[in-house]
Amino acid sequence: DKLSRDDLFIVTKLPPIGTRPEGVEKYLNRSLEFLQMDYVDLYLIHTPFAFEDDKGMHPRDDEGSVVLDTTTDLEAIWKALESALEAGYRHIDTAAAYENEHIIGRVVQRWIEEDKLSRDDLFIVTKLPPIGTRPEGVEKYLNRSLEFLQMDYVDLYLIHTPFAFEDDKGMHPRDDEGSVVLDTTTDLEAIWKALESALEAGYRHIDTA
Repeated sequence: DKLSRDDLFIVTKLPPIGTRPEGVEKYLNRSLEFLQMDYVDLYLIHTPFAFEDDKGMHPRDDEGSVVLDTTTDLEAIWKALESALEAGYRHIDTAAAYENEHIIGRVVQRWIEEDKLSRDDLFIVTKLPPIGTRPEGVEKYLNRSLEFLQMDYVDLYLIHTPFAFEDDKGMHPRDDEGSVVLDTTTDLEAIWKALESALEAGYRHIDTA
């Protein structure tokens, strides 16, 4: 009797191998079984893209590359967000690395313009991308996210990864062999200080993901 289920707020996510309509119920039920619960308080789409669903949780090909299902499209994300807002969802979790902030911004802005909700009704989370995980990247990528989201602030800004990617080859940089290009000079304390400066500037809350 240390707590009841109602004392908790449990969040889990639809895995990339389930990011398709027929995967939602399947993987939600699987999560509920593992969690030994009848419900979760918030169920998120983990990624805006899908992995193939026949090679385990993290499918890879013979060369070690993740096997993506390329049928996921941006229109589907738009429709999913519209449905979520209609159903009453007000917590939106996104990230620069998901490359869907611009869609969220357009949908939310339209809802605000149509007086369906106000910005204060929402709790918006986004994340510093791995290519920005360095002190000088914090303000740059936070402002970029705000521009895409069409917002003046986010409620929570997270460090997406404790390591950095090189920042000169796109959002997901890879070398000639297809391996992610890491920046091994990451200084987490300096990054955190830059986040604290952003917090002082009015960006609400900061944390690590």
